[in-house]
Amino acid sequence: FPSMIFHAPSKTLYGLSAPDSTVEGDAPGNFFAFNIQSGKTVFTCESKSKVSRSCFLDREGRAYWDSEGYITSYDPRSGIVTNTGAKIPTATDKPGNLRASSRVSTNGIVYCITHDGTIFSFNTANSEIKEITKTFESGAPYTGVCKLDPTERFLYYAPGSHGSGDKKGMNGAPVIQLDLATGKKKVIVFLLNAVREQKEYVVGGSFSTAFDKSGKLFLCVWNGAPIVPVTKSKLFGLCSVTLMEIPASER
Repeated sequence: FPSMIFHAPSKTLYGLSAPDSTVEGDAPGNFFAFNIQSGKTVFTCESKSKVSRSCFLDREGRAYWDSEGYITSYDPRSGIVTNTGAKIPTATDKPGNLRASSRVSTNGIVYCITHDGTIFSFNTANSEIKEITKTFESGAPYTGVCKLDPTERFLYYAPGSHGSGDKKGMNGAPVIQLDLATGKKKVIVFLLNAVREQKEYVVGGSFSTAFDKSGKLFLCVWNGAPIVPVTKSKLFGLCSVTLMEIPASER
C-alpha cells in the first residue's frame, strides 16, 4: 500500500494498493476505506490508476485519487465514486498520473505533483485544476512527496526521489521551497555534498517529509547508500533522516 491517509473524525484509513503483474496476469490497484474502530473494510473499488501512489482528503472527508488520467472522488456519506472531470496535466499522450499531494489548505486547495514532475493545484470546491510549474529545471523530475508549510504560503519537496539524488542535472540533492503565490522556486539547501563530506553517505531521494507545528523544522527521510559501494547501483538500501532548520528570513 504505497499511499494511505487517515481521516480522524470518522476513524477511517483510506489507501491505495499498487497495481502489479502476477502469474495469473495483471492485477489492478484498488482504493479502500478501512474503519480502525470496527476493524472492517467499509468500501473498496478498483482504482484504475497506472501507479496508485497518492490519495488525499478534502475538508469534508471525501477522498481523492487518480483514475485513468482524471481525479476521482469517494464520498463516504453516500458511498458513491465520482469522476470529477478534472484532467491531470501530462506532457505525453498517455493519461496523467498523480504521484504526490499535500494536505488540503484552509481554503480547500490541494497541491499535487504528477509522475512526470508537473505541479498543479486542485480546488476541492469546484474541481478546477491549475498548472503551476515543473518540479525542477533539470535532472530527475520524479518527486515522491510534498508538504504544505503551516503558513500555507509554501510547498516544500525534494525532486529526484527514486535514487536520483546524485544524478547529473540534480545539482546536489536540493530541497525546494515553492512560493505558491508567485510560482517561484527557491533551493533551501543542497544536501548531496554536505552530507557526503560529513557522513560519508549519499542521499538518493526522499519519500517521506514532515514539518513541526511552527514551520521552522523540516524533516526528510532519505533512501541512500554509503559512498564506497555507490558505482552504477541505485542509491537504495540504507535510510537516513535529516532535520533542517529553516531561517526566519526564508519563511
